[in-house]
Amino acid sequence: ILLDDIWRANDLIQQSLMSFILEQRLGFNYLPKYCHIVCTNNPLDSLYNVQDIDKAQLKRMENVELDFDVKDWIKYEQLEEFETFLTQHEQMILDITPRSLSNFFRKFKLTSDYNYIKYLCLANTNEIFTERFLKYLDKQLPYYYTSEELLKMDINELSKTIKKMKSVDY
Repeated sequence: ILLDDIWRANDLIQQSLMSFILEQRLGFNYLPKYCHIVCTNNPLDSLYNVQDIDKAQLKRMENVELDFDVKDWIKYEQLEEFETFLTQHEQMILDITPRSLSNFFRKFKLTSDYNYIKYLCLANTNEIFTERFLKYLDKQLPYYYTSEELLKMDINELSKTIKKMKSVDY
């Protein structure tokens, strides 16, 4: 059984779910012997609206934290044609949330109307991503980082950014 985004529920629902998980039953109906319950949630520091996690409830669960991998996401969403752009803007993707970007790209594939694409992009991402993506679509000049953006990067991130910028073929 999959209980998705349980920490987005209110306290009463969370308490009921914990009773269900611990007792392996709902009312007088027991779960089959080898039934497993998997709960998912987003991190508290994410852009998603999540409730604080009760420490006692959290201790009763096995917690696994997954890292987001842009290249895996690109394959999953079948966006290989935008891989150069998306990997160059990886941090921006993490700031927007992959779910919003997935929603944008699914709708984007259904239209060629430039104004509608701009509207979709703004509705699902943000102004900076929209501007950069539309420039990419227009085959305009590649994005150049501002001095402020470069100065904020640690040395490893800066090195990777410079290598990516050198390898981009517009």
